[in-house]
Amino acid sequence: EYAALFGSMVYLLSPYRLYNVYGRAAVGEYLGMTFLLPVCCGMYLLYKEDVEAKDYKNYKWYVVLGMSAVLQSHLVTTELAAFIMLVVCAVFWKRTFRRRTFLQLAQATGIVLLANAWFWCPMLYMMKQDVYHMQMLTESDVQLSGIVFGNFLHLLPYGKYRYEARNDILIGAGMVSMLLLYALWRAGRKGKEGACDFFAVSGVLALALSTRYFPWNLVIKLPVIGFAAASLQFPWRWMSPATVFFAMFAAVFYLRVRDGGGAAKIALGAGALITVASAVYHVNIIAFEGGPLYLYNMENMGTIMVQSGEYLLEESVVSEFSYHDPVAEEGLVWGDYEKSGTNVTLTLENASRGTRYIEIPLTGYQGYGVRTTDAEGEAPYIAGERGTHGDLRLAVPAGYRGSVEIYYKGAVLFWVAEIVSAATILSVLLYCLAR
Repeated sequence: EYAALFGSMVYLLSPYRLYNVYGRAAVGEYLGMTFLLPVCCGMYLLYKEDVEAKDYKNYKWYVVLGMSAVLQSHLVTTELAAFIMLVVCAVFWKRTFRRRTFLQLAQATGIVLLANAWFWCPMLYMMKQDVYHMQMLTESDVQLSGIVFGNFLHLLPYGKYRYEARNDILIGAGMVSMLLLYALWRAGRKGKEGACDFFAVSGVLALALSTRYFPWNLVIKLPVIGFAAASLQFPWRWMSPATVFFAMFAAVFYLRVRDGGGAAKIALGAGALITVASAVYHVNIIAFEGGPLYLYNMENMGTIMVQSGEYLLEESVVSEFSYHDPVAEEGLVWGDYEKSGTNVTLTLENASRGTRYIEIPLTGYQGYGVRTTDAEGEAPYIAGERGTHGDLRLAVPAGYRGSVEIYYKGAVLFWVAEIVSAATILSVLLYCLAR
């Protein structure tokens, strides 16, 4: 219990997590970091515990629940987690291919994919339909956004809190002191230290990948691997798994020294105090020296900012996004316009002799449908070409007059994926209740 408490403290008060929570407000990423912990725990148990143990088959649920939550929280963290799990499976291949271990890993993978099919199937389907800003980011220079080595030598954040300078991407005084303590403790011991060595080395390797010294610009030019690497956007995202590895390291290191000499315990306690003190200092810097926060309500909120618009269509110009009414060609009259989310209703009348077009203030993703009521003439339909900034474009045939409802219907695959996910989750629940 105390080891778990110690590891949790190191994780919760880590500088990178505080930076994501209070500096970047990166909700998806710090949620993903949270759920990396049960994934790490489940993998550790599957590889470390006795395969003949009665509870061995239950360890996969840490992986199932953790990976499902990571997938629903942050796609980049999902990529990192999947890559690290593949590396672990390859490095410890003898344990991976033990019959029972391999079976549990296969079951965990299958359950995660099936239970979350409602999410990843439509996502991959939509990525095949269009080109989005996220796919254009692969051309950027990702290497220069890595961390410089000097950041890891900063034991405390700078006196002035500034997100632009990324001053808070560091491992902090507490973890630096514990790593130095471990190096001294390890130097006086022979043989392997198993989990301690693994998590300490893994954390350091993740730190190395987060820097600008790793040849990221060469990696992103490789086929397949390059796209996945570029989708990380910033090498410093590797700080997420590094933080989790160091939290696990702190927990298992505590277990190793709790029955040892007093000097190691005192040093570890000092590391804990430094971790708490530096976190308090870090949050105080943010609270008292940071810039003001602006809160908006529905009455005064407009288009404030779209960061990089990863999920917007290729032709979207983020800087020119604004709220606006439908824009119709001459000869086409519209009225009674109402918009609620992705649903739009309006009346249309085309008194001209040819088809006229109207741009609807909806991003023109594939999958929209049109319904008509009280209509005269041939029904309107979604045009093949989009309007300004990728807006949905509706073609209205000559002589049409009536009410139109535009709604998002998706694709048949979406419904199939939802049924698969619902059936999987129901099966898992029935299995748990029947035990």
